[in-house]
Amino acid sequence: MKTIIIPTDFSANADLAVTLALRINQEEPCRFVFVNVSQPEIPVNLTGQQHSEALENYTILQKDKLQKHIEALGVQASTKREVAYVVRLSPLVSESIAEVAEQYKADLIVMGTTGASGMKKLFFGSNASNTIQNSKVPVIAVPASYRGGKIEQIALATDLINPETKISKVLEFTRIFEAQLQLVHVYPNYPEMVKLDSFPNRRFIAELREKLAYSKIELFFMQTRKENDIHGGLQEFVRVYKPDMLVMFTHKRSFWDKIFDGSRTEEVVYTTNVPLLAIRWEVIDNQ
Repeated sequence: MKTIIIPTDFSANADLAVTLALRINQEEPCRFVFVNVSQPEIPVNLTGQQHSEALENYTILQKDKLQKHIEALGVQASTKREVAYVVRLSPLVSESIAEVAEQYKADLIVMGTTGASGMKKLFFGSNASNTIQNSKVPVIAVPASYRGGKIEQIALATDLINPETKISKVLEFTRIFEAQLQLVHVYPNYPEMVKLDSFPNRRFIAELREKLAYSKIELFFMQTRKENDIHGGLQEFVRVYKPDMLVMFTHKRSFWDKIFDGSRTEEVVYTTNVPLLAIRWEVIDNQ
């Protein structure tokens, strides 16, 4: 049974994340863990016992609010669906989400990119970007522009160097939606790892389809005006080809570090109007 963590601050964007999460495991048994991380305002002049009681009462009320909010979205437990509600009292949102993910041995985190304030950087900037960069499990960041349509095309940025392991991981999600996997290579790069003028496109795709037993794999090349503009190339690909989800692997030391480094992570998601699936490569590489 897969376990999906869904943080929420009761915002409309967080509700969109719920919508997407529910579509991921419609047939297979799954456990959904809804998490609310907040910091209550407790008077400082309370005694120790009064402070503890105030925190306990707040937690009870917040958990009740969380359950009612999720149930109002049509989420109910069933024979194939377990539902859990978790309230964490902390100013450290991403750390709390990571703790819950570890506690429940999560397979995936799905979260929105815009909080109740409507400002991305107040909710997403430090919280979700930290979750993406540090999470041991894949994270799907759902933008406010997501409208709940079918996931029919999933795009993966690739450097074309031994991509089978990464593609195999992405196919775990692609197969769920029976979607086309669009491999995207942005160029020019320095240094370029492959010779594009002699790259065997058709053979490359044919071998991947056969080896990975998945026929709906295509390869796209996106040329940019300047070198190493991976972000710009992906923006253009999303604009032209309109994939329903974008997949990227986070690395600490790799060619792709240039786009997943501090504020660059936020920049990618701020300008991407489709859900972004981020997977930490070190975790996959050590399996």
